Amino acid sequence: MSDFEEQKEKKLLRLYTTLDKIILIGIYLFLAIPIVIWLWFWFKWYVSIPCIGATLYGFFIFKKNIKVKTLVDYKKIFNVKNLAIASILILGLNLLSGAGGLMFQNWDYHSRNAVLHDLVERKWPVKFQFVPGSSEAEFIGSDEGLLSYYLAWFLPAATIGKVAKSFAVASIFSFFWLYFGVMGVCYLVFRFFKRSKLWILLILLAITGVDCIAYTLDRLIIKNQFVLPNMINYLDTPLQMFAFHGILTHWFWVFNQAIPIWLVTLLFLDNKKLDLAGIYLSLALPYAPFPAIGLFLIMLKEVFIHLRQTGAKKTFLGLLNLKNIIPVLGIIPILILYRQNSSTFGLTFSRPYVSFQEYLISYIIYLVFEVLIFLIILTKKNKGVVLYSILLLTFLPLFYLGGGVDFGNRTTIPVMILLFIEVVNFCLEEQKNKYRLWGLRIILLLSLPTSITEINRSLNYTYHKPPTSYRLESDSYKTLADFEHNESKIFIKNFITKYPKNQNFFTRYILK
Repeated sequence: MSDFEEQKEKKLLRLYTTLDKIILIGIYLFLAIPIVIWLWFWFKWYVSIPCIGATLYGFFIFKKNIKVKTLVDYKKIFNVKNLAIASILILGLNLLSGAGGLMFQNWDYHSRNAVLHDLVERKWPVKFQFVPGSSEAEFIGSDEGLLSYYLAWFLPAATIGKVAKSFAVASIFSFFWLYFGVMGVCYLVFRFFKRSKLWILLILLAITGVDCIAYTLDRLIIKNQFVLPNMINYLDTPLQMFAFHGILTHWFWVFNQAIPIWLVTLLFLDNKKLDLAGIYLSLALPYAPFPAIGLFLIMLKEVFIHLRQTGAKKTFLGLLNLKNIIPVLGIIPILILYRQNSSTFGLTFSRPYVSFQEYLISYIIYLVFEVLIFLIILTKKNKGVVLYSILLLTFLPLFYLGGGVDFGNRTTIPVMILLFIEVVNFCLEEQKNKYRLWGLRIILLLSLPTSITEINRSLNYTYHKPPTSYRLESDSYKTLADFEHNESKIFIKNFITKYPKNQNFFTRYILK
């Protein structure tokens, strides 16, 4: 190689390295800035300032620990054609997801839009004044209520909406915020595999259980009815009591929890550095406590690996360091805010609302068609990761927290990222095993109806109703405060807690 070519290669590497660092720092700030907004506007200054300092400390540690790739890797990652196609595909799916209210929105958007309304239209921290003696006041247990939810995702859009004095502006901004988040996930996926290949992105969008078969068998065996999915109604939890969600379903329903945890999980799995685990958990918990439990369980597996490789002393010294402790201290006020919420049910073993026979049959169908199908990618190299993932998918959905199936559905979000990575690795490394590769391809094809159902429902409900310039289909609540007059009462204690002003340590010394 001539000196000129060598200099050109070095210059190109510097350019790619700079661009890579800018994107990674941008992803970190994408996650951290909403947390900083939350800390500053919700908690007293002597609490918020040191907590924000802890978040900034985490940022500098993260920046310092960025591991760059080689020039060969960067050339494969920054494939302009594939990145452009991926960005257009993601833009189209983001429209279909209902983000910004531009197309049909799924039912979960009712509460998401209500949170955004209250954040835009009310003073921070958001408090509700109920009529004394009203059914709302009696249900909450106080004449005043406090918005106590995973608010981080909504705060950038709410900030823009407050400045513009417009919920519509906030909602449109949330469309772009969601788009940038998914693009960040796409980049981290391509970066992880050191190549931007569209088939990798398609696997990410397709991977889930074989829900269409599970749905049909569940009804055939239990109800003696041969019912095929209509490709419009919600399909990703066909067994009601047991299931986990696919990537596209999370995007279309619980984006506020899924996208941050995808980003954090991919950041952790890229280097698996346990001395940065505290930073990653501090980014995950304000967005998604249940999925953060799944991420913690993935980290726990890495702890056991380190224990075997380096011994207990070195492992725990690596864990108990300032890089881990300080960032977590920064989100303690937010965790205390969560603790104000009351729930009718704590963590319990799943309670069958059907006969034990039906319960057992549904669970067996779930295991066969949702979980054990991933045994097809099992190899000597990946058996630890795959079996651990299957173990988590087997047992996490057996537990309920707060009376519903959300615990199992949410804690498995990062587990699906783990399995997705192993599926792609299997495709990349096991080319000689043609029969298993074809078996995997068939499973992925049979998984596609779940994602297609999400897309088809959006198209069907958008274009079979009179079109409007700004749809916001699922925006009937307007505020969470008026829950007695809609179905939000069934989950309202996940969002609103009683506000005993100056009657406990939290409201007197921590909350503004």
